[in-house]
Amino acid sequence: MQVSAAGNGDYTRIAADLLTLGVRPPCLITGRLATPIGYEARCTSGQTAGHNRNATRTAILQTARSEPVAVLVRPRHRPPAYARTWTPLPLPGLRRHHGYRVYLSPR
Repeated sequence: MQVSAAGNGDYTRIAADLLTLGVRPPCLITGRLATPIGYEARCTSGQTAGHNRNATRTAILQTARSEPVAVLVRPRHRPPAYARTWTPLPLPGLRRHHGYRVYLSPR
């Protein structure tokens, strides 16, 4: 139960950090934690791989033209190719998801 609570606290913290960084609805969150973070931030979530795949690279880039897009990246992982030139920012103070960072689409 403590692990779940720590994870949920991280989701709330990341959503608050994204809001501070200007990611507010309408917005799109992608990456491994996209679903819970998107829910907390009131953004849609998109996955380009895995069992929750519901987005394409093209659709994400098209969305980034009209609304903020945030890509959540795990520690020691590279961002997707489409986001490598976007602004990377650390997500400090997380209890369970140490080392995650976010790449923000250009405005």
